[in-house]
Amino acid sequence: MMYVGFGYEACVKVAEELGISLPMDEPLGQRDSDISSGFVKGQELLPVADRFLNIQKFEKPELLKEALTHPSSIYEDVPCYQKLEWIGDAVLCLAMRSWVYRTYPGLDVAELVILESMLVCNETLAFLGFSEGLHRLMNHRDPSLPRRFEEFQRDIGKQGRGLWGT
Repeated sequence: MMYVGFGYEACVKVAEELGISLPMDEPLGQRDSDISSGFVKGQELLPVADRFLNIQKFEKPELLKEALTHPSSIYEDVPCYQKLEWIGDAVLCLAMRSWVYRTYPGLDVAELVILESMLVCNETLAFLGFSEGLHRLMNHRDPSLPRRFEEFQRDIGKQGRGLWGT
């Protein structure tokens, strides 16, 4: 989504931000109260995107709806996020490889691969989205998702660590 909406430079900025463990100044779930529960339509997503991405002007707000539309919402007018996820993963990997290579020039290839894999994985990206309450904005028709979100939140709480504290 970042690449399609903002281009490569914005992806690099996000990747640089992902280069450190994110401190949690409040427990997961407390931030959820300032985001309404359920799928948010249209322009109401702009403040959420601004807060999560730190971008005030969003040139293609329709991408926000697409980015939050789960494949289980097959009868929506909005396409699901899978195509954005596909291109976003590729761009994020490229940006992370560039950042890791420049930041840690002394690492060997195996260490570079491990660091990239740790930064660009479902768990890291889920943690980032979940910690901002984006799961509450998902447009889905999958009755198992709320339970899976609750389990994920419990698992994160049990670890009691930062993002990459493995």
